[in-house]
Amino acid sequence: MLTVVSAVTPRRSKRYTPPASRAGARRGRRLGDSARRRAPAADRAAATDPARDRAAAGRRRGRASASPGVGGGRRLAAAAIDALLVPAVVLGAAELAWSSGALRLAGVGAAGWETWSRSYVLVAWTVTAVAAAYHGVCTAARHRTPGKALAGLAVVTDDGRGPRPAVALWRAAWSAVIYAPVVLAPVVVVVTGWLSLTGAGRSIADRAAGTRVVQAPAAGP
Repeated sequence: MLTVVSAVTPRRSKRYTPPASRAGARRGRRLGDSARRRAPAADRAAATDPARDRAAAGRRRGRASASPGVGGGRRLAAAAIDALLVPAVVLGAAELAWSSGALRLAGVGAAGWETWSRSYVLVAWTVTAVAAAYHGVCTAARHRTPGKALAGLAVVTDDGRGPRPAVALWRAAWSAVIYAPVVLAPVVVVVTGWLSLTGAGRSIADRAAGTRVVQAPAAGP
C-alpha cells in the first residue's frame, strides 16, 4: 500500500515544477516579451527627442563656459609674441617696399616716404590698423593668433564656441588699441597685463567682446 501511494504522489525533482510556479514563469516570460517589444520604440523616441538633444547641448556648453580662462605666464608670452610680431612685420614690409621700388611704382615719392617713416603718429596708426586686421582675421578664422597657437591657447566665447567674425573684429579692435597714439593705450596695456594675471585670464578685450582665452583642444590623430 505504501508503495502504491508513493508511486502516485508527485515528488519534487529537477524536472517537476508545481503548477503555481509554472504560471508565474509564464507571466514573467510575457512581461519580458512585452518589455522587449516596447524597448526599441522607446529607444527611437529618446534618440530623436529634440528636447533631450537641446538639453545635452546646453550641458556641453555649460561645461565649456564653466572652464576658467588661462592666465599667467603662457598668456603673457602669447601676448608678447603678437605684440612684437605686428610692428616688426609692418616696419619690415614698409622698408622692403621702399628699398625695392614697389612704393615708387605705387606712386609714393621720397617726400611721402620721409613723411610717413619719420612720423610716430602715422606709423603708430598704420601698426594699429594692421594689428586690428591681424587679430580679427586670425581669431575669426582659426580662433587664435600665431602667438596663442605657439602657447597652446585659443579664443572662445562665454558659451564655449569659437567667436563669430563680428565678435572677433570687436575683440581685435580692443587688442589693437595698445599701438594707438592715444592716452588710452598705456592704460589698456597695464590693465590688460594685470587682468591676465589675476582676472581669470580675461583681458579688457575679452571682457568687451564676451570671450576668454582657454587651453586649445588637442589636435585629432
